[in-house]
Amino acid sequence: MLVQNSPNLPADSMIHRGFNNKKMGQGISKKKEKQKREPLMTQMKNKTGDSSPSPRPQGRSSPYPPPRGLHSTLGSPTTTKEFLTFLNQMDQATMMEKEDCGRAGSLEFVLEVRHLESSPETKKESIMKQIGEKYFRQPGEGLVLENNELWTRCADSCSEVRVTKQGVENLRKAHDHCLAELDEMHLLFLQQRRDQSCVAQIISCLL
Repeated sequence: MLVQNSPNLPADSMIHRGFNNKKMGQGISKKKEKQKREPLMTQMKNKTGDSSPSPRPQGRSSPYPPPRGLHSTLGSPTTTKEFLTFLNQMDQATMMEKEDCGRAGSLEFVLEVRHLESSPETKKESIMKQIGEKYFRQPGEGLVLENNELWTRCADSCSEVRVTKQGVENLRKAHDHCLAELDEMHLLFLQQRRDQSCVAQIISCLL
């Protein structure tokens, strides 16, 4: 059964000083980006509590089957929707502009590239053009990548008349980059989801 509403994440627990809305064309080292995200990670971990497993009361099964990794999460429409909602909340909490492609936009890009790869050849051209218009319109806008050269190659590939194997490979590399960036947020998502599951089990045992 689809989960209608993901747990609300308090905005004030995720806002941190110095958050960086990266733009394409602004190369930022992974070390610097990690330093900027550390306050967010610390606040989220403090909010969700210690990472050690919580006691699991006997009784009804959990309403939130735990995904074991990002690949597992994206393999289910239900957990993918939950993760996307979580990322949208993160973007809103950090006061990200609506036109910016934040964490949620990165996940949507990943899903669209997978849709492109699984589509028949007759539909790939139109899908690729849509990806280009949404994520690679001009430098400084759209998808955030630290690799400026890869961003440019993706933009050029999406503007080509025909879909090429190299063009799809460029988008796949950008896809893999986004997955690596989302992995850190996915750990926080799993922590919150697990804690919510434990609370639900305790409540169900008391009813």
